[in-house]
Amino acid sequence: MKFIKQTIAVFVIACATFHSAFSQEFANNRLILKLKQGVEIKNQILKNGVALTGVESLDQLQKRFKCVAVKSLHQSAKKRGNTIGKPNLVFLAFEKVENFQALKEAYQANEWVIYAEPDFVGTGGGKRSEEALPNDALLSRQWGIKNDGSFSLAPRAAKAGADIKIESVWSTVQGDPSNIIAILDSGVKPDHPEYEGRIWQNSGETPNDGIDNDGNGLIDDFQGWNYADDNNKIDDNHGHGSNVTSIAAATGNNSLGYAGVDWKSTIMVCKVLDQENKGFYSWWIAGITYAVDNGAKVINLSLGGSSFSQSLQEAIQYAYQNDVFVVVCMMNENTSEPYYPAAYEASFAVGAVDPDDRRSNPFFWSDQSGSNFGSHISVVAPGNYIYGLSNQDTESYSFYWGGTSQAAPYVAGVASLLRVAQPQLTVAEIAKAIEDSADDLVGFGAEDTPGFDIYHGHGRLNAAALFNLFSVTALEEDVKISEDIHLMLYPNPAQNSFQLNGLEKLNVRATQVILYSLEGKKLAFWEVNKNESRQTLNLPQLPVGQYIIRIENEVLQKNLSLQIQ
Repeated sequence: MKFIKQTIAVFVIACATFHSAFSQEFANNRLILKLKQGVEIKNQILKNGVALTGVESLDQLQKRFKCVAVKSLHQSAKKRGNTIGKPNLVFLAFEKVENFQALKEAYQANEWVIYAEPDFVGTGGGKRSEEALPNDALLSRQWGIKNDGSFSLAPRAAKAGADIKIESVWSTVQGDPSNIIAILDSGVKPDHPEYEGRIWQNSGETPNDGIDNDGNGLIDDFQGWNYADDNNKIDDNHGHGSNVTSIAAATGNNSLGYAGVDWKSTIMVCKVLDQENKGFYSWWIAGITYAVDNGAKVINLSLGGSSFSQSLQEAIQYAYQNDVFVVVCMMNENTSEPYYPAAYEASFAVGAVDPDDRRSNPFFWSDQSGSNFGSHISVVAPGNYIYGLSNQDTESYSFYWGGTSQAAPYVAGVASLLRVAQPQLTVAEIAKAIEDSADDLVGFGAEDTPGFDIYHGHGRLNAAALFNLFSVTALEEDVKISEDIHLMLYPNPAQNSFQLNGLEKLNVRATQVILYSLEGKKLAFWEVNKNESRQTLNLPQLPVGQYIIRIENEVLQKNLSLQIQ
């Protein structure tokens, strides 16, 4: 997560003319404004075909440029309590615009406007296979869950153990209905048996009564909202969202199809991509705000656009400020050029790897594709040849997808389980824990270099190591120590020995250092005296992999991750 690395390392007019704008970077008849606080626009006022705001100086511009729609992007039922930092964003649509720059500058100069920017276009970050395969041996297809080395679709041989290590986690946590994971995508098939009883219900709405019961400006949003078509139909008419949702949250251990990562948490659906897998940033902004205000603890965004947007950045920041963990895919252009919202500091950006743990380059659908990379990447997860549920047929389990879109929901699902198991953790703490527990040095050596690198981030997602950071012992919480004291294992990865640096700054007599396996088995023990804090600690002969170092003294109990190579 970018903010960790720096410190520690809506609305749419249902009209075909707007959809034609997807051939461009943005539509020249759409605008997003950030208004000053205190300027509240709840509902448009139509007068002689012009959408008015009720603010005199703004309405002069509305008439001048023939605005046909105005909508607040932050209207949603305020069930979360007092939310923090909600941006005052408004979407405008115009009948016809001859000079977009003149339009933008006119609104930018208004006394009530902080900034005006285009409503950019982005896409989902994954593609489906063209051909279906026979419906058999379903679990064996989920190499991201359990990779035994036998998966044969990829051109390079699968590597046993190159998966997210989730099976041991399921023995202790499988999700919780009180926990909400929001999937902002192309929708889902809400009547699929894999989601039975798990699709989020808006308790403030009476279904299909034609009334906005909770006063959020959305009529009958009893199962979320479709921002692409401005209605309450969350059905998936593309397929991308169905695959993504099933990776994160299809019910497991039910004798049906595939197992998602989180089996029991409630799934909130906001449709922010259309039937072509494309969407305006304004849809994404409104969906993020809706999810935050309605209690989501994790948001998955398997989508992205190449244009920076301040309004979208503020929506991501709004989620972070309200303790919502936002997972975003890196996108698939095999480039270090930033895509958004992955490149925003408050998002957790995920790249993709193949069944052999190498960066997905290319994906199966194009030789020109590949998992994006760069300094903003957090971790990687399985993302090529990923099977999932169909958006049309409840008995179809035959199609696979590829893209960083498929990698992100693995992380979102694991984060959702962690929010159930460790509800006291903040977004920043979750991000650091996922990064600290990731498997380093698993991919192609020229790219997956020791520690953080721009291709794999901190490494491949390891759910077992993540949960063992909190469960190796049941001792009291870590004691906070001074900001200038940073405990570090060096070298890490280690081979035969390591040192514990930073301990000399603590005023303690002796410290116990304990080596554990990820399963919690005690493997070695050392006692380090204050005057010997930089002594070399020799490791026993152990297999290559991830281990836990437990540090205990009179002022501190702390787990650190150690990679042995």
